[in-house]
Amino acid sequence: MKARTGARTAEVTLLAAIHAFAVARSPRLAFAPAGPTSPSASATPGTGLRANGTALGGRGEDGPSWLIRVDPRDGAVCVFRDALVVAHFSRAVDATSVTAQTFRVWDDQGPIPGAFRLSPDACVLIWEARRPLEPHVHHFVTASRLRDVSGREVSSHQSRFLTCDLMRHDISG
Repeated sequence: MKARTGARTAEVTLLAAIHAFAVARSPRLAFAPAGPTSPSASATPGTGLRANGTALGGRGEDGPSWLIRVDPRDGAVCVFRDALVVAHFSRAVDATSVTAQTFRVWDDQGPIPGAFRLSPDACVLIWEARRPLEPHVHHFVTASRLRDVSGREVSSHQSRFLTCDLMRHDISG
């Protein structure tokens, strides 16, 4: 039971840190704490951050656009050689701004050829390599000069990950 309590405390601390980061990044972002915000507060099931809602004013259409998250995460290790790179954006991305120069995956040998796909809502960009990534090599993801559908520039991003010698089909199950 102690491990579960410790995990709950870590979860509450993480949620509070995410909330602080989100507010610092965009004061109009519509998430608000909906429960305990400190590890010492009593944690009850169902508490956490509220999703975007109209009661708090929504995201705000005049603020900046940014890349919310990239998978594999920055610093990830043992990434499959055939892993997809998935970028999640705060607003829909203009498909014409997605090119091999604005969203790149590269290693020490240079850019890696790949294909792009956008989700139907254009908030998720999926990059798939045309060949397996080199094993045991650092790969870098760079996003710059992308634009959202309103013409605003999306904030730049750079991250890295380390591949292993496995591919998805090597894992049975």
